[in-house]
Amino acid sequence: MIKIWAVIFDLNMHTSWIVRADEVLGVNQMINIFILEDEILQQSRIDNIIREVIDQKDLKCNTPEIFSSPKQMLDNISEFGSHQLFFLDIEIKGEEQKGLDIAKEIRSRDPNATIVFVTTHTEFMPVTFKYKVAALDFIDKALDEELFKERVCSAIEYTICKVGTSLSEDSFAIETSMARVQVPFNTILYFETSPKVHKVILHTKDERMEFYGSIADVEKADSRLYRCHRSFVVNPDNIIKIDKESKVALFENGESCLISRMKYRGLLEKLNH
Repeated sequence: MIKIWAVIFDLNMHTSWIVRADEVLGVNQMINIFILEDEILQQSRIDNIIREVIDQKDLKCNTPEIFSSPKQMLDNISEFGSHQLFFLDIEIKGEEQKGLDIAKEIRSRDPNATIVFVTTHTEFMPVTFKYKVAALDFIDKALDEELFKERVCSAIEYTICKVGTSLSEDSFAIETSMARVQVPFNTILYFETSPKVHKVILHTKDERMEFYGSIADVEKADSRLYRCHRSFVVNPDNIIKIDKESKVALFENGESCLISRMKYRGLLEKLNH
């Protein structure tokens, strides 16, 4: 695993390690890609390159989401975790360091996301360290198409590798007709039905992700889980407290979920085993 991370930044070797990266991932966890760019031509350029890379290498990525407004992008981020990849311009609508401010906001919300700057302002590279956003790369828009594409490709493949390294031997896996997800079981807090039709939201200790499926699918996927409510399935191992008065299960990160009266006793028995 260490070898793969070591060669991620060596562009000359990237064709040799991508197959191994796929083997590490071993699952169909989809990467979410966000682009913040206010120039139409640059939007089209990076979008086309990302789509081309995804198609050519058959990478597990969702269609890139493009935004010209920082607020609009931030409002549309519904997940967080190592499967989130952001390509950010630094100058937005005449504000030279707006992209740095947005990167700082993203990092405060999501310590595991991958952030890449794509800009003409290479002079700001040293400044990014002061913002403490841990950017993966700083891609100059003036690069020729081949090198530009290579750097974008490396960022995507790096993100895929990062997702893969988070998996452990003791993992939870679920496969539905439209999705396959695998995560370390000990990181799972709970699942809940999504406001979006036919989707479930998975909450872990450091991620939040949505996938196509149902709570019933999740309940059947692993006997270690427990359905405590029609809208929630929990990992009893990560419940730190149960509020008997309000019938709520509490987790170490401050999140909580409801327990129905009919399921309350069953959950207590599960916790005592």
